[in-house]
Amino acid sequence: MPMSTLTRLVAALALLAVASPAAAWSPERRDPAGLKADFAAAFGIAPELVVAAEYYEIRGTPKQPGFILGRFREKPDAEWVFPGMAVYFKKKGDTKRDRFWLGRTWLGPAAKELTAIALVDLDAPKRLLDVSGQRWRSSDRPAKSLKPRWPALLLAAERQQASPTTTDLVLVSLKDPANPQVLFQQPLRTRWPEPSAEEMEREHYPPHMLLGHTLERIRFEREGKVRRLVLTERGIDSRWNPCLAPEPYDRTYVLRLGERPRYEEPPSAEPPPLPCH
Repeated sequence: MPMSTLTRLVAALALLAVASPAAAWSPERRDPAGLKADFAAAFGIAPELVVAAEYYEIRGTPKQPGFILGRFREKPDAEWVFPGMAVYFKKKGDTKRDRFWLGRTWLGPAAKELTAIALVDLDAPKRLLDVSGQRWRSSDRPAKSLKPRWPALLLAAERQQASPTTTDLVLVSLKDPANPQVLFQQPLRTRWPEPSAEEMEREHYPPHMLLGHTLERIRFEREGKVRRLVLTERGIDSRWNPCLAPEPYDRTYVLRLGERPRYEEPPSAEPPPLPCH
């Protein structure tokens, strides 16, 4: 059953509200049940509502040792499962060695899977990533001697909706672990089902139509105070396409700073190329 507009609005307002950090113990000493309890505490929900909670370590940052990617229901019998992130951190002046605190952020529409891709430094001059693998790799983490000045997590969230199949690319700032913020969220991959010959004839679909698009590479750039996010995308064609495969194209977003920083596409940006005719 589709989620009502009112239910979506209430859930969104509750999750987007700024929350006080929740207390937690060292994540190194937590078993799977403990991680679910910590994730639940961060979001102010009962542990039995947590569907999944996976811990990721951030090496070389003892005051910010890692984070949990998790999914939860708003009530036990709810169909929709929301994604979220809880970040462990040490409060300044807290002398208890094993005590940490948890910041949180909601990660958008209902999702059936979350995948951490890479930890990046938004203050680095340049960084190029191939996101086709969509997996967390130790080589993507900054070296211990190169502590990121502005750490941010890049992740993929596969939406729960049936059609079209959509996986979102999400970028979360960890600069303030007590208040992690989503800086960017756009579909990484969207794909409609392949039409049959009968559907092509009945619906009068053009043979050159695209079934969706996919993201191939992502590039972070910084020149002075200007930070850019460049996405290399490619259209997905159908088996009925008589033309050559779609060529890749770039889309550039610029980080707008402020209380709620966000990567935005400039108004002068060119639209994606059209398929052949």
